[in-house]
Amino acid sequence: ALLPKSFSWPNNNGAMVYEQHFLEALAELRPEEQEQVIKQIGCLANEGPEYHSLHTVKCEMRLPFSPAGCFKSRGAETLRFTWKKNSSVHIHWLYRKGDSRVRETEA
Repeated sequence: ALLPKSFSWPNNNGAMVYEQHFLEALAELRPEEQEQVIKQIGCLANEGPEYHSLHTVKCEMRLPFSPAGCFKSRGAETLRFTWKKNSSVHIHWLYRKGDSRVRETEA
């Protein structure tokens, strides 16, 4: 209920869509982690992917539960979320940095 329902960027706006894998991962976090992730998704929705605290990068490899060509952004110190924009922004997956299913190095 606290997740933004739409995004508004300087040249674009539309709906925010949350995939089931993301919602399930979010529900498993501690309340303070949930708050941090929801705040960061609010930054994505209101400020756009270039917002400095998001550290948004294009995924160079396929990540679980995420489509090719998606982006990942920082949800909290150790949490990342994947997303892709078509006409709406779809938030696909939430994972902890160092997750064994992710085989890329992160700064």
